[in-house]
Amino acid sequence: GVSLSGGPQDPQGTHSAGLITDCCGTVLEANIGATSGGESTVAQVESSAECCSICRSTALCVGWVYMSDQVCYQKKAASAAGVSLSGGPQDPQGTHSAGLITDCCGTVLEANIGATSGGESTVAQVESSAECCSICRSTALCVGWVYMSDQVCYQKKAASAAGVSLSGG
Repeated sequence: GVSLSGGPQDPQGTHSAGLITDCCGTVLEANIGATSGGESTVAQVESSAECCSICRSTALCVGWVYMSDQVCYQKKAASAAGVSLSGGPQDPQGTHSAGLITDCCGTVLEANIGATSGGESTVAQVESSAECCSICRSTALCVGWVYMSDQVCYQKKAASAAGVSLSGG
């Protein structure tokens, strides 16, 4: 499987890396309370993944709550600052799940990804690790990325992220 290791203890501090994630931040049996931008609802949604997908394509949606009656609540705000999940797996009702939209990048500072089965491509003059991740997200077969302080972005490619791991130190 995919494993994350290494990280901030790397004394060189010259790079960051990430594995592309599902971006949904799903927590079972959690909830999100009132948000500054209110909420909208969508009925007859098949799954929490679909509810998250609707949120990701909805303006100002920072989080979502999916109920077992197939209603999806889109929680809206100018930013996710101050918006939090409550409940979680200890919630005895087990009737819903919720998530906050994440950056989808799985960023780990001072980490690296070694060789991958699909090889790698390189992009020069990339301004940030976020831009490097964005390039990976739009590149076929890219499952992870490494961003170096010299502004080089390595796109790590494989048929799937299984077996691809971050390391550091």
